[in-house]
Amino acid sequence: MRLEQLRYMLKIAEVGSLRKAAALLGVSAPALTKSLRLLEDELQAPLLNRTPKGVVLTEFGRIVTTRARTAFIEIDHIADEIRSIRGESGGRIRVAVSPITAVSIIPSAVRRFRKTYPEVVITVMDGLYPKVLPLIREREIDFSVGPLPEPMLGPEFAVEQLFLSEVSICCRIGHPLATAKSLVDLEDAAWATSGPEEGPGNLFKPKFQQLGIMPPKTILHFESILSLLAAALKEDLVFVMPKKIVEHPFHANHICQIPLREQFPGVPIYLIKNSQSPLKPVAEAFAKQVKRTPLG
Repeated sequence: MRLEQLRYMLKIAEVGSLRKAAALLGVSAPALTKSLRLLEDELQAPLLNRTPKGVVLTEFGRIVTTRARTAFIEIDHIADEIRSIRGESGGRIRVAVSPITAVSIIPSAVRRFRKTYPEVVITVMDGLYPKVLPLIREREIDFSVGPLPEPMLGPEFAVEQLFLSEVSICCRIGHPLATAKSLVDLEDAAWATSGPEEGPGNLFKPKFQQLGIMPPKTILHFESILSLLAAALKEDLVFVMPKKIVEHPFHANHICQIPLREQFPGVPIYLIKNSQSPLKPVAEAFAKQVKRTPLG
């Protein structure tokens, strides 16, 4: 099995067409087909199914591409570590973060990190449990920072708590319920949530249950906090939000915290990484900056 064959497989999986993959790789279609056939013969397994609309991976093909993607990521890590030993400051880092982390931690961490590693390219993507776990497992990202409904993950993950994010029930300024004093007053409100169903956006439900009230139905669910906030500016929505986001200058003139007497527990924020593969030096250096950054 050659790296070239694995690179060909990844490109085929990406575009779903042998002809397109060959053109993008700069090889002839017959050469690509021959390479694929040799790989299938070696593995004694069909990797692709041909359809009128292109090709799709078989179960064997998905295994090969998943492992191939990981292999190339590890090869990139080798190059990064060699550059680090030589004293070169280049390289790439990919991390996934929750909104509270993006607002309160990442800007300061990046600023300090770049004083030592000015040439490192940092990609920061939005990412929450459980979607980030496969990315960490397959080394597609270096680490993630965000909440976990259940911090006890499998042995392939290393988890470290960084801080507690305070949350509150919020709405737009001028909302008819902006001065409500208790959750009871919000029983019939139009509730919206963001993130995973078991995540912090649904913290209000157990509080209602503690009060002996059936939790209100969520009328809107958003994948991202930014989408929720954009809708909340125009609609009479009530929602859970990290206090640091509500207090941020970008939102402070539009969103307010409802002064409820009920208190909500802080949400633990964790750094999650792959326990089976050490972080490359520049990613480890960036993780240290993230961990030492006070909650801004």
